[in-house]
Amino acid sequence: MFLWHRLRLLVQRILYRTGPLARQPYLIDELKGSDPEAVFQLLIDSGFQPNYFSLADEGELYNLRKLSFEKGRLWQDHVRIFPDEVRAHAEIAYDIGLGDAFEHLDGTTIRPVNRITNLVIREAIAHPSFVDYHLALVSKLLELAELHAEAGEDSDH
Repeated sequence: MFLWHRLRLLVQRILYRTGPLARQPYLIDELKGSDPEAVFQLLIDSGFQPNYFSLADEGELYNLRKLSFEKGRLWQDHVRIFPDEVRAHAEIAYDIGLGDAFEHLDGTTIRPVNRITNLVIREAIAHPSFVDYHLALVSKLLELAELHAEAGEDSDH
C-alpha cells in the first residue's frame, strides 16, 4: 500500500504540477498519541476500504472510503489518516456513471460526514484496542439512538 501511495502522489504531481499539497478541510480529531495504523485497522474492521483512486494529500498515511446509497445515489465517506490527525468528508462517489464521476471531480458535493461516521472515527482514535473500541462504539450508538428517539429525528445528519 505504501508503494501505491507514493506512485499516486508522483502521478498527481506530474499531472497537476502542484507544489506541496494542503490537507483537505473537515478535521475530525487529532490522534493525541494514538497509533495511525491501529486507527486504520479499526476503520477497516468497521467497513471502510482502502481508497486507491483518489488524490493524495501531503503527509497522508492511509486513505479510506465507505460506500452507501443516499436517496438513490452512491456516496462515499472519505477518510484520510495522517501521522497527527484524521480528516474526513462525504461526497458523491465516482463509481456509477460519467456524470457522477465529473460531479465528484468538481468537488461540489463535498460536505462533513454524518454524526455516526464522525462517531465511528472518533472512537477509533480514542480506543485503539479492538475490544475497547467496539464496546465504546456500541455504547455511544445506543446513546445516539436514545437521543434520536427523544427528539423524534429520522436523519443522522
